[in-house]
Amino acid sequence: MYVLVSSLAAYGSAALGKVTLPNGNVWSFFEAYAWMSYGTGTLHNTGLPLIKAWSTTIAATTGIGLGLSSLNWLVLIFAIFWIANDIPPFILTGSRILFAMGFDRVLPNWIANVNERFHSPVNATLIVGIFALFGCFSESGVLSFGGSWSPGMNWLGSGLNFIFSTGVGSTDIYDATFFSLFALSLVFLPFRKSAARIYETAPVKYGGKMGMALIGAVGLVANLYIAYMIITAEYQAGWMLLATGIIAALIYVYYKYGKSKEVDYSTIFAQIPPE
Repeated sequence: MYVLVSSLAAYGSAALGKVTLPNGNVWSFFEAYAWMSYGTGTLHNTGLPLIKAWSTTIAATTGIGLGLSSLNWLVLIFAIFWIANDIPPFILTGSRILFAMGFDRVLPNWIANVNERFHSPVNATLIVGIFALFGCFSESGVLSFGGSWSPGMNWLGSGLNFIFSTGVGSTDIYDATFFSLFALSLVFLPFRKSAARIYETAPVKYGGKMGMALIGAVGLVANLYIAYMIITAEYQAGWMLLATGIIAALIYVYYKYGKSKEVDYSTIFAQIPPE
């Protein structure tokens, strides 16, 4: 559903404001805006705010062009609903996963430290909050447009641009990777004896085992195609995925075979941490 809605929004936006150039190329406003935002162009010379192309910005700009700028309040209101609905669960889930991994000793134990008054993970929440802050800098583009925040194209400026414009901004590929593996597990888990209990207690089993496997296969193909599009459109995202994957693999090997050999990885997340 997420992929379908995004595809329909992109298709509808690409049909607006089409212009045929002398060389015969046809550009829509959305395509040109996206090229200036994410391609080899730059927004500096467009006279537009330094906000990259997105479906909501296209909706707002289109509303102004149609003389319906007053309706942009709806875009603002629903954007607030979107943030209130999505962002807190992301931070809540991410911090609890880190806490559970620290509790299971597959990450440093100090990550599982809990506040005595509020009974919430302290260090795990701080770590997720710091990365969320990086994400805000990435989305805003504050550190990617030069000036005092990103001085010149020296090693500091280039490094900041890579981290905040490419590194954090390319997290869509992590989504595609995660959901690809998630869909792949949906193909095989229903048929594994070790996962029989998970399947039997699952509240949703459309079409039984074969039906769920088919849904997983379709999801796998869709997400692999999305990952392919992201990497071909922004090859730096592939390098960032490789770098973070190597770091994650080293952490995994260290805590499984090095410092914490007694940890059984097959049992992690099997026990609910005490309150």
